Amino acid sequence: ASQTRNSNPLDQVKNENRSRLMPLVKLRNEMDEIFETNKDNALVRVMGAEAQQECNNLIDQSIRLLGTRDQLNSAVNGSANLEETINRLQTNVELAATQPEREMLESGIQAHKSQLEQVQRARLAIQGIDANLSQAVALLSELRTRLALAATSGSEGDQETMRDTLSPLHALTSSFDEAEQVFGVKS
Repeated sequence: ASQTRNSNPLDQVKNENRSRLMPLVKLRNEMDEIFETNKDNALVRVMGAEAQQECNNLIDQSIRLLGTRDQLNSAVNGSANLEETINRLQTNVELAATQPEREMLESGIQAHKSQLEQVQRARLAIQGIDANLSQAVALLSELRTRLALAATSGSEGDQETMRDTLSPLHALTSSFDEAEQVFGVKS
C-alpha cells in the first residue's frame, strides 16, 4: 500500500534528499488538483486514475531509493583516504626489508583496491539513482502538462497521446523496480 497518501513523503527522507523528492511531490499534488477539478472529463478521469497510481508508486520507490542513495553516499564519503592509503602502502612495499613484509603490504594494497572498486561502483549507482529521479520529474511534468491541456481544452483529448505519455512512466517504474532489486531495497 502506498504510504504517500497517508503522510507527507518529504517527512520520510533526510533533509538533504527533500530537494530531490520535492519536484515529484509537487507534480503529484498539481496532478491531483487537475483530477479533482476535472472529474467530468472522461479522459482525465480514466487516465488520471492510472497516472495517480503510477505517480504514488514512483514516489514510494523514490523514497526507498533515496535511502539506498544515502547508504551508498556514506560508503563513498567514508572512503576518502583509500587512494592515499594505497599510495602509502606501495611506498612501504618498496621500503620493506623482508619478503613476508612485502607480501603482507601487497595483500593490503589489493584489499584497498577492491574497496576502491566498490566505491567507484557506488558512485555510479548514485549517478544512476539521480538520473532516474531526473527522468521521473521530466515524465511527470510532461504528463501533468498533457492532463492540464486535456482538462482546459474542454474536449476529451487524444487518449493515444495520453497513453504514449503513460508508457514511459510505466517503463520508469519498472526501472525503479529493477534498481530496488539490484540494491536489495525492502518495500
